[in-house]
Amino acid sequence: MKKTMLLSLLLLGALSAEATVNVAATTSNLGMLVRTIGGDAVKVTVLAPPDRDPHFLQAKPSMMIALRNADLLVSVGAELEQGWLPSALSGASNPKILVGQPGYFEACAQVPLIDKADAADRSRGDVHPMGNPHVFLDPERMSEIGRALAGRLAQLDPAGGARFKASAEQFATKAGERVAQWKKTAAGAPGVVLYHKDANYLLALLGAPILGYIEPLPGIPPSADHLSRLVGQLKGRRGAILFTDYQSAQGPDFLASQARLAEGPAGAGGPAEGRRFGLLRHDRRLGQGRRLGPVMADPLLSYREVVAGYTGPVVGPVSFDLHPGDVLALVGPNGCGKSTLIGALTGASRILSGEVVRGDGLSIAYQRQRPVRDTDVPLRADELLHLTRADAEPPESLRPLLGLRVDRLSGGQFQLLNVWACLGGEARLVVLDEPTNNMDPSAVRALADLLHASRSDRAVLVVTHDARFLDGVSARILEVGR
Repeated sequence: MKKTMLLSLLLLGALSAEATVNVAATTSNLGMLVRTIGGDAVKVTVLAPPDRDPHFLQAKPSMMIALRNADLLVSVGAELEQGWLPSALSGASNPKILVGQPGYFEACAQVPLIDKADAADRSRGDVHPMGNPHVFLDPERMSEIGRALAGRLAQLDPAGGARFKASAEQFATKAGERVAQWKKTAAGAPGVVLYHKDANYLLALLGAPILGYIEPLPGIPPSADHLSRLVGQLKGRRGAILFTDYQSAQGPDFLASQARLAEGPAGAGGPAEGRRFGLLRHDRRLGQGRRLGPVMADPLLSYREVVAGYTGPVVGPVSFDLHPGDVLALVGPNGCGKSTLIGALTGASRILSGEVVRGDGLSIAYQRQRPVRDTDVPLRADELLHLTRADAEPPESLRPLLGLRVDRLSGGQFQLLNVWACLGGEARLVVLDEPTNNMDPSAVRALADLLHASRSDRAVLVVTHDARFLDGVSARILEVGR
């Protein structure tokens, strides 16, 4: 009898330890926040694809299935998802996640909103009477939303309450540290042109002026007359144009080409020298990218219509720039040529056409996809970092490994050590090829922390297929092979 009771208690403990809260998040920004606060205690499904405008979607069976199985629905609110979420909820038939129930959480209801209107007036475009719903580009508001979310998760999983609260406070602390850095970077910024009113919170936080909008009214595509007037208003001014992957590049491209003084001679800045307005995409997969202000400095690295391969072409043409503070993730299916693109920089593959342009004196640290571990040399982790000149103070997640022998580290621990050997040095560009290999979820989170601890004057180019990792870092995303 005692053995039976003990076995039952052990089984109950095991089931409790494995229990998860199924969460449906309407956007990838909120999915990131839920994973950050909930950790291993949550299983998150994101309803709106990151490359689609969350204003304009259609309710799909996959959404209804996720909502039917959800214990908690985390929405943006303020009518952002009004066009599709009610239909998806109706098809899901899950009363516990309806408005007013503990299983429904609305981000915009947790923080004050800007741009409130007395009533919906469609003559003013796609306005939101309750206020601007794009709070996910404001780290301070996201911190408050995270605290409220921790409380809601604690209602559904009381045993994890203390851990959720601690995670929310850690997120808020890190966000505060980053905001302080970003404000310094954006100090004196000449201004930003937005496509839509989706970065107003962020720009107000950074003190960067808004010079205009590509859309004449929210949700209304730009006309030729509107763009021409905007060009006239911006002549002779400097700034950045900020838009997303799902917003048409035609208007921003036209504005960037026209709102400039006469072209200067092509010099260190290449063909873009003399341009008054630079283009800057931000990716909805992860919310804001790391480059948050107008960036007029020369890029550290430029790929210009690069076609790369070996005996023949494998990938391309591909173009991108990397500036200080950027994290660019190359993503795509196996065999699409991600590592071949990296090889065009390191010499492992051939540049068949186009060019790779490095900034003057650019130093590069490269973490291979499969780092070599010499088991014959009894080297400690701290000694390896010293040999690779990774002299920066390691983050907290790495310190327990420093006194251990390298040949006794797990695969994930060894991978983390190799990443910091690159990030902890003086290189201005760090290249990471599939850095999450051999890593469990906790190691992936630690890897994201390593990137956050990296210096803001460098750029990181990373090849990855790991969505967990991308959810933990702020990055631009380039899909290879599309």
